Amino acid sequence: MPFRWALVFALVFLAPALSFGEGAQADSDAVRGVFTAYREAILAKKGGEAAALLSKSTFEYYEEMRKLALSGDAKTVQAESLSNQLQVLLMRLRVPAEKLESLSSQALIAYAIDEGWIGRDSVVKLKAGDVLTEGDIATLAVSIEGVGAGPGFRFNREPAGWRLDLVPLLQMSNLMLQMAAKEKGIPEDQFMLGMLESVVGRKVGPEAWVPPRAAKKS
Repeated sequence: MPFRWALVFALVFLAPALSFGEGAQADSDAVRGVFTAYREAILAKKGGEAAALLSKSTFEYYEEMRKLALSGDAKTVQAESLSNQLQVLLMRLRVPAEKLESLSSQALIAYAIDEGWIGRDSVVKLKAGDVLTEGDIATLAVSIEGVGAGPGFRFNREPAGWRLDLVPLLQMSNLMLQMAAKEKGIPEDQFMLGMLESVVGRKVGPEAWVPPRAAKKS
């Protein structure tokens, strides 16, 4: 392909996926602004404000976990990734069944922040760095005391503006849980109950696998 036509191809088909000049700077500033606002809302335990800055995909994820927490039996929940299992069972242990029934996914996230379950430790030391934008997806690099902290935060461009997508971070924790379970050398269901005990600070038995809706019927 002659160079001239290769350049035309790149401009026509690749340009929408890249950000240039003032537009790129505006996107970077907007992404950092959302991160800063989210961080400040988390530190202040303003759950409604923090949740409003999250992406549609985050709400969809939490809605799926909420439904599993309400009605998923042991076999169904244990077929999920370890990180999903942890989310589901924590909802059962921490949120009263009536509230879990009534809250939207966004309201559930706001409730968790207000209660301190999504707290300052997750963001207090993070500093925003460079932003890489590709179309409607942006990645914000973060650091702790000048050292890069993981792959960064993902943001999605939505009608209301850039919104933080927590799903990649939640999914990434699954690998760490798998490694920890393997190191313990115990069945995953036992490992999960032990993890829950360490998080909630009390004894957790196999009844955690019984969903509230099933318990009601019995």
